[in-house]
Amino acid sequence: MASVGGFVKQYQVVVDPNTLASYGIPLSKVKNAIMRSNNDVGGRVIEHAETEYMVRGLGYIKSIEDVQNIVVGADPQGTPS
Repeated sequence: MASVGGFVKQYQVVVDPNTLASYGIPLSKVKNAIMRSNNDVGGRVIEHAETEYMVRGLGYIKSIEDVQNIVVGADPQGTPS
């Protein structure tokens, strides 16, 4: 499906490797957290009046705030980081 009226919105996450190292978080953990937060969910086909409709969810990230609120890990007390 082509978008109408311009490009599809994209977000680029730039990380500071020194900050990640200070928290002991590998870059792969950041990548996996973002992927988990923006997964498409499966769907199914619904038939209505002899017409089939595909229903599915497409990602969750809609704003910069959504990216900023992704939990990458937690400390030993369970506080998100």
